[in-house]
Amino acid sequence: RMRIHAWANVMPMWRGEDPPASREHMFVQRDEWRLRDMNGHVQALNESYVIVNPTREDVHDHIAAVYADIARRYDVDGIHLDYVRFVPEGLGEGLYPGDADTLALYERQTGATGVMTDAERAQYRAWIRDRITELVVRIRTEVKTAKPTIEYSAAVWRRPDIARNTYLQDAAAWAQERAR
Repeated sequence: RMRIHAWANVMPMWRGEDPPASREHMFVQRDEWRLRDMNGHVQALNESYVIVNPTREDVHDHIAAVYADIARRYDVDGIHLDYVRFVPEGLGEGLYPGDADTLALYERQTGATGVMTDAERAQYRAWIRDRITELVVRIRTEVKTAKPTIEYSAAVWRRPDIARNTYLQDAAAWAQERAR
């Protein structure tokens, strides 16, 4: 029997130096989901991906709902998460996400207030990594609720140290979570 898995990108909103032509595209409709630096500047269009802000709860709501909808409506045997990671290519200098809403969420969730020193930035990046892990767990929970027999997989970076530190992808923690 052939098994069919739905393969979809998680974080990318758009790729390329020109914006989408459709005014209905998520890139246009959900501008608040884009990454912003501390000065409020959005991630610029570039040759790589423009991604969603992976810390936002409304982004988590949307992504989890899309995957659950795929599991419910289509006769697929599996769901595969691609680009379920932070995509630093094309960001340039600055702190991303560094917008006031994200920093306020960080403070509410952790009690930490600073992101200026190397140690504070490392703690901030760890929080973003944890938020991505929370999204992975949430997608799995909603997909498995929609279709308990579905297989669940993710594309992970080939080197765990680079995955964890550069792409904020903690595949080892995801595998441990699966075992629980």
